[in-house]
Amino acid sequence: MPLPLLIGGAILLAGVGVKKGYDATELNDKAERIVNRAKSDHYDANERLELKQEETNTRLETLGEFKIKIFTTDIHYLVEAIKRCKDSANSEYLSKKIFTEQELNELNNSVNNSLEIQKGLASGA
Repeated sequence: MPLPLLIGGAILLAGVGVKKGYDATELNDKAERIVNRAKSDHYDANERLELKQEETNTRLETLGEFKIKIFTTDIHYLVEAIKRCKDSANSEYLSKKIFTEQELNELNNSVNNSLEIQKGLASGA
């Protein structure tokens, strides 16, 4: 009588083992799907990030070029016009003080820096 019980117990244990193995395989497959999805999402996010970085760099370059253009043309013209008015001892300018001497010097320095950058860009090209 003990032999059939042992065989029945062994079959039951084998069945439990097979079930646990099957469950482990299912969990492993699910984990692999999650990992693959995460890798794909990460790759896609990196691609989008790189595109945005390129777009941002392009826009920053355009902004820098625009600022240099403004300082080397419009602001330069403004500084020169104010200097001419000041040098001509125009009483209206002296009484209104559109720009302080410090502000005028700062604008002039910005113009000179922009001109240097423009020269550097031209020689680099």
